[in-house]
Amino acid sequence: MQSTQSAVITLSLGHASFITTQPIPTPRHDEILVRTAAVALNPIDWMLLGSTPSPNAVMGHDYAGTVVEVGESVRERFQVGDRVCGLVKGANRTRTESGTFAEYIVAKAAIQVPIPQGVSFEDAATVGVGAMAAGQCLFGPSCLDLPWPEDYQFEKRRESILIYGGSTASGSWLIQVAKLAGYTVLTTCSPKNFNLVRTYGADEVFNYHDPRCAQQIREYTNNSVRIVCDAVSTSESVRICEEAIGTEGGRYHSLLPAQVNRSDVQATFINCCVAIGESFEYGPDCMVIPRVPEEFEFAKRWARLLGTLWAQGKVRPLAVEKRGGGLKGVLDGLEDLKNGAVSARKLVYLV
Repeated sequence: MQSTQSAVITLSLGHASFITTQPIPTPRHDEILVRTAAVALNPIDWMLLGSTPSPNAVMGHDYAGTVVEVGESVRERFQVGDRVCGLVKGANRTRTESGTFAEYIVAKAAIQVPIPQGVSFEDAATVGVGAMAAGQCLFGPSCLDLPWPEDYQFEKRRESILIYGGSTASGSWLIQVAKLAGYTVLTTCSPKNFNLVRTYGADEVFNYHDPRCAQQIREYTNNSVRIVCDAVSTSESVRICEEAIGTEGGRYHSLLPAQVNRSDVQATFINCCVAIGESFEYGPDCMVIPRVPEEFEFAKRWARLLGTLWAQGKVRPLAVEKRGGGLKGVLDGLEDLKNGAVSARKLVYLV
């Protein structure tokens, strides 16, 4: 194996670069070294670049590839040659070598997921962030903390849950998981994506451009919504979610920090990358995100359950837009995400 590789790294605020001299990382005892086959882009990739850049850090959070080396303490979990995908913390000032936009990456073994037979690397690359965040948001102890399905058996429940932004990558995963958990799933998106979110399991869809969106949700549910997960997390999404929650109040979880004004609504937020079980830092000001051990323990259980559900065909990857250009092409994809030119699909690049 060569000693250096190609990668996409952060240079400075708003600027990234494709380089060919990045050292190949060495896996720790609880990690695997993966030869990446495909990477997928997330909004968080350009958000970090444009707000809290970590200079010289490898970017990227989503990947799919083949295991080439296994840490000594996780050899019962993966073997050389296994096809895997999952979540890695990219743009990390604490470990600049971490990140998925590279030919070889290190990943915390306990939260990675085997790729089922017959699933392409392109499709598998869309799973990591969205699927991990969906389980975390719904069942995680620091989030909505909904009842965990005992013995991997989901029970039917009649209660409604509102997923705001159902056509986003995270929203699509949230719909699938919430539906499996037995909830009646309500969601919002543009009318052009109504059919798409229904294929993921949404029971009823509302147009978030409609001024009466929140009122329509209240009317449809007879003022009973009390659980909301916001996959968009803007001031407008917060307003609609607050107004959609019934008069008895409820719980609101967002994928980005958000300010909720209703005193009868319990709001939560957590950075989904706490799933890796380590502290990490953002940006030149060294903003530290501390370890959350209970979220790491949850993520380990969720990764195993996710692998089972996926292998059984109960969840499926997201819509893919495969682009050329390899890792160098990622730079154009980041710009398109920044400019809002990507909707209802994941940009994927073969490495």
